[in-house]
Amino acid sequence: MRFYERREIQDVLAYLRLISNPRDDVAFARAVNYPRRGVGLTTQEHLAWAEARGMSWLEAAERPDEIPDVRAPGARGLQRFAELVRHFSLRVTQASVAELLEGLVEELDLVRHLQEEGPEGEDRARNVAELDLFLQQIALVADVDRLDPDADAVVLMTLHNAKGLEFPVVFIAGMEEGLFPLARSRDEPEALEEERRLFYVGITRAEDKLSLSWARQRRRAGDFSYNTLSSFVEAVPDELLERRRTERLRLMADSTPHGRRPRPRDEERGARGYEYDYEPDEALNQDLPRFVKGERVVHGTFGSGAVVEISGFGRDLKVTVDFDEVGRKRLLLRYAQLEKDWP
Repeated sequence: MRFYERREIQDVLAYLRLISNPRDDVAFARAVNYPRRGVGLTTQEHLAWAEARGMSWLEAAERPDEIPDVRAPGARGLQRFAELVRHFSLRVTQASVAELLEGLVEELDLVRHLQEEGPEGEDRARNVAELDLFLQQIALVADVDRLDPDADAVVLMTLHNAKGLEFPVVFIAGMEEGLFPLARSRDEPEALEEERRLFYVGITRAEDKLSLSWARQRRRAGDFSYNTLSSFVEAVPDELLERRRTERLRLMADSTPHGRRPRPRDEERGARGYEYDYEPDEALNQDLPRFVKGERVVHGTFGSGAVVEISGFGRDLKVTVDFDEVGRKRLLLRYAQLEKDWP
């Protein structure tokens, strides 16, 4: 049996998948009652209530008192599970994968639960302890090993894992100087040539159609970067390229409000197009501040206060704040423009 197909590994990965994607109901179903927390199959069947309302199971688990016919032990288990996932979802921006996994295994007391299964459980516990060494490779290797060439599906992989494979249509994203090739490769000829070989691997995976994309502006490490097209693409003959703008960029080019006017690109950036100034869409910002219960925050209108509750996930994340002057308010985080109230 492959390492990543073992029961204990799949259980841990289900937690990580759900932390990464709160709408992954398959991962929810696998993780919600492991270790046991009183959420049996009967309780899980009642979560069909959420589907009828367009909610994920995790969102429903946050409000178990509203789910018809769920008994008190199951409701408590659902709420504890939702709080656990929310806690680790907030840690994603501040911790590495290894740190996140270590904290999760400790929080679940997973090693003890496995060891209580006897000699086989000891082996399972050791597998979980080794998981962080494999974690960076598991998803990619699993996808390639299980690849069905006839499946009507999209396959996501690294350029390294694409070697030896072919697809009718291939997309390579992030074709920007500093990203591909990486900025550090500029001063290392051997590293630059290795990345050029990887680019060759990528473009030759396409049987019929190849799409290369790049972002003129990208948020990385909390700051917006203004990017130029990768020199690898600059080397491709013009007659082989069909250039297109995204719909969003095309609309920006056609409009003039908010200073969105075309300007010629700087000479050092080449002469293959124009850039456009525009205000960044903060709804796409993955680096907005994350908050925890008890933390002091500041709102532009309501002043200072303390976070007393956090609910929802992703774009629907809500915070309840006890403000010093105006009392308790419940706010949608992506619109609230809260800032940390540093001491």
